[in-house]
Amino acid sequence: MKNENSHLLVADGKSSRLQAIKQKAGIRVAETSSYIEGNKTVWVHGLSQTTKEALQQANVIIDETINKILNAYPAGKRSTFFKLKYGVQVDSIKRMLITDIFDLLKLETKSVRNFALIKKLFIDGKQPDA
Repeated sequence: MKNENSHLLVADGKSSRLQAIKQKAGIRVAETSSYIEGNKTVWVHGLSQTTKEALQQANVIIDETINKILNAYPAGKRSTFFKLKYGVQVDSIKRMLITDIFDLLKLETKSVRNFALIKKLFIDGKQPDA
């Protein structure tokens, strides 16, 4: 049976005021600042070890940068502000090519060893034409 007032319910992390009230009341609030929670990348089969290492380095740099950006915004407005600034949803970044992600977030390609091996791949190692 559907609750008649379900449209009035606010999801966790969507209201900074509600989060502040919960914290003041001593109710444990789930940490919403983390962009990735248990997101384990499944690599494509047949990748060389150096390619996997480069993909892992890029994945860590991207995740850390996104977390840092999101933590700079107010709790209830993180995804909205991110989309306004960068033009894409936070969730859709992982579906972009690595070079596009690095260009969008203005990251240094020198920070990833063997960047040339992965620049035309997706974050899971798939090629765009596959």
